[in-house]
Amino acid sequence: MRTVLRCAAFGIAAAMVLSIVLAQAPDKIPEDDTFEAAKREFELKHYWDPLGSRNHVLDRVASTHELEALKLMRAQYFKPHTLHPVQEKYCNAACLVRFTDAKQGAKEIAEWVEAVGKTPDYWLQFNYLRVEAAQNGAEKVLALARDKKATAFTRAGAVQALATQGLIEGAALIPELIDFKTVKADKDDQRVLIAACASALVYLADEHLKEKRAEMIPAAESVINLLADKKLAPELRVLVARHLSAFLRTDRVWMTAEPWLMTLRGQMATEDEGNTSARPAFMGLEIRGKHPVFVIDFSDSMLIPLSEEEKKEMRRGPITPGPKEKMVGPGAPDELVKKDDKKNPLEDLPWDKIKTRFDAARECLKVCLRGLTKDMTFAVIKFGDRAEPLAATSKMVTPSAASIEAACKELDEIKPGKPMPDRDRGTLMGQTRLHTGVAWAFRINAKGVITTEDEHINKDCLETGADSIIVLSDGVPTWDDYAGYGPDFKYGPVPAHTERHVNPETGKEEIREIPAQPAGISKNYVRGPFEKLEYYQRDLIRMNLFRRVEISCIGVGEFDKNWLEGTAKMGCGTVRTITNKK
Repeated sequence: MRTVLRCAAFGIAAAMVLSIVLAQAPDKIPEDDTFEAAKREFELKHYWDPLGSRNHVLDRVASTHELEALKLMRAQYFKPHTLHPVQEKYCNAACLVRFTDAKQGAKEIAEWVEAVGKTPDYWLQFNYLRVEAAQNGAEKVLALARDKKATAFTRAGAVQALATQGLIEGAALIPELIDFKTVKADKDDQRVLIAACASALVYLADEHLKEKRAEMIPAAESVINLLADKKLAPELRVLVARHLSAFLRTDRVWMTAEPWLMTLRGQMATEDEGNTSARPAFMGLEIRGKHPVFVIDFSDSMLIPLSEEEKKEMRRGPITPGPKEKMVGPGAPDELVKKDDKKNPLEDLPWDKIKTRFDAARECLKVCLRGLTKDMTFAVIKFGDRAEPLAATSKMVTPSAASIEAACKELDEIKPGKPMPDRDRGTLMGQTRLHTGVAWAFRINAKGVITTEDEHINKDCLETGADSIIVLSDGVPTWDDYAGYGPDFKYGPVPAHTERHVNPETGKEEIREIPAQPAGISKNYVRGPFEKLEYYQRDLIRMNLFRRVEISCIGVGEFDKNWLEGTAKMGCGTVRTITNKK
């Protein structure tokens, strides 16, 4: 939860030194939206260490839509700051999304992409293709998608660029790119192309399913017919089914083609238990994947006690259809849906002994892990001031009796630390680094956790990484891996005073006595870029661009629904909330 400081009116100097100081330039920065004002801020801040300030000024420059802005951005891209050079390039490329609303710049960005050389930056390329499609239509992007000499990443990025810009021409590409009799593609290429086409189908449905349904049907049928191929890898089968579920607005995840074809035609579709994926549930949220990674908030606020109402909500059964339910086509009456009569395992937990959010997350996770099947792999990532997997899941592991019990034992051994002045219930892992936790979920695979920042194209992650991510958190991000300090600034003497402070873990306002301070020098504190939802979502798009992992979220307590929905949106996932809020 975000720390909020409100200083008493004892002068500007006191406010500067004792409140959280956001990014400030040492000189006055014009606040209008002209390129000259943006350039001035860029000149003042582009050399600062913190990525947050550098990302901000790049985004402000890009928002002007000027060609001169692209020159500044390109120069910074090829000579990034040495502290976080890879992530800075990603942030820089993501800022190009501003030019999708412009009338110029596509040609200059194309030259920028060309200048990268023999090792493509596929994230930069994707953002260029979005700009090209938005400014000039589909022609060039279509040609690149159909270029058989281009890599699978390039072609996949092209079809998704068309889809994200709502261009129906992208629908014609889908049957072509997944016709592997004519497209020469190895298994890795097929995986990337299938994921891209399935996601493009969902993007295009949002724009065109109603008014241009006839043009969408061949694309939909080609994706559906992948499920008729008995050689289709199980994880790809689940991926295709999940995206068809989003495309056709149904909760089902059929593993065969026929029910989807019937639903596409507007007919009622039913199936027996064997036609759907096995879906154990975590705190009522069903898992639709073969390789789930659980990302669990271990920030100190997870030690806040639960109300009886929250406990009651937590032990509800699955919130999406269970394996024995019938599912029908669009518009079918509710009485045709049969409820699953399986016993909910959460009812048997010792709820009288479950006191805190952390207790509940731990116990519900243990139940979920014990319900995983042998054809799956899994990992658990905990995050707070840092992120790390459980020692028992330092890589994606098969859910054997030994691996499950090792993970459960490790969870049981986690004990809260001693209370602190603003952590009166004890401590776990401190702050809330949501971006860090999610990034680790994308980086873990059957060999371990990659140390590079190429999780969107890393071969090991593509082949054996997560296909579903389930995030549980009780607050908005308060930190990421990229915060830091800008230049020094001077402040005058500060008299003794009281300060109103909102406790980040309880949400309660407290009064603190602040002693007098002499004049001195301090630094500007700059938050990392991924504490801002828009920038966080941009990086989620990058991480998931070629992976198409389903991302679902459970919010507990004082969560911010915008963050949960913003996370789930990037992975066609589900949000479940558990709170006392009215």
